[in-house]
Amino acid sequence: PVCKIQAARIFVDHEKWGFFRLGLVPLAVVQSAHVQIASADRLTNALASLNSWKLSSGGLRRLEIRDLEISLFGDKTPRLRAATARPNASGALDLSKVSLTGGPTVSISKATLQMIGPDAGRLRWRDGDKEAELSVFKPSENQQQK
Repeated sequence: PVCKIQAARIFVDHEKWGFFRLGLVPLAVVQSAHVQIASADRLTNALASLNSWKLSSGGLRRLEIRDLEISLFGDKTPRLRAATARPNASGALDLSKVSLTGGPTVSISKATLQMIGPDAGRLRWRDGDKEAELSVFKPSENQQQK
């Protein structure tokens, strides 16, 4: 298998704007999702072959994954945890409240995880005035700052 996805619950919620929930803007929610992948390369190849899964930009904004955990097969603990994840049009997930394990523990308020293409598995975030990045699925790579 290329990946295994488990979710505690899938339901429809509504977009929040400030304190208000808008009934006219439904939001598909995947709660407590645990994603296990064989490797970033295999996942990238599988996603690239699924051309029929192209969603409109409006559809992308209406999916949210809450309590996301991502690990490789055989990992004892998840390599990445995020409070929320939303896919964007560039083949990445916009993450909030991210924590990384499997090396030095890192906590990040907002980050982007590239899910397709040659940079699959690359996490990018702002660290003060600098951009930082880390390969989540390749432990041999250390944090790089631009």
